[in-house]
Amino acid sequence: GERRLGAVNFGSQRNFRLCNKFDEFMNAFVDMAWHRGIHFSGDPIQNGEREQNKAGELLERLFSGANSRKPDLVVCLLPGSQSENARVLYPSIKRWSAASGIPTQCVQGAKLIGRPGAANPQYIAGILLKVNLKLGGKNGF
Repeated sequence: GERRLGAVNFGSQRNFRLCNKFDEFMNAFVDMAWHRGIHFSGDPIQNGEREQNKAGELLERLFSGANSRKPDLVVCLLPGSQSENARVLYPSIKRWSAASGIPTQCVQGAKLIGRPGAANPQYIAGILLKVNLKLGGKNGF
């Protein structure tokens, strides 16, 4: 069956390069997932730029609040360095995920910008393996 996919870009909306790369990544991710039998349907990428310090509250409002349509997975773009992300954003996202029961997959912005880039099949395949496990699948696909 189809699975609902949510996505949030916690980076600056003025960073057009990163916004475009995240779009490119999400398209490639959904495409590769489809070829491997995971069919995602999703809403447009949500803007979390101003909510970095309240990531959990934003995710709650968008995806797990009373009036929201709960997704099967939320992909979060983390814009900063790995150490910056590890301090505030990542723990906040993971706390929300544990409380809501909705799995999340974080993507480091730095991984999308350099070579080999946002649509790198090896990178996406690695993320899909993690996602497949989070969605309760086997890893033999």
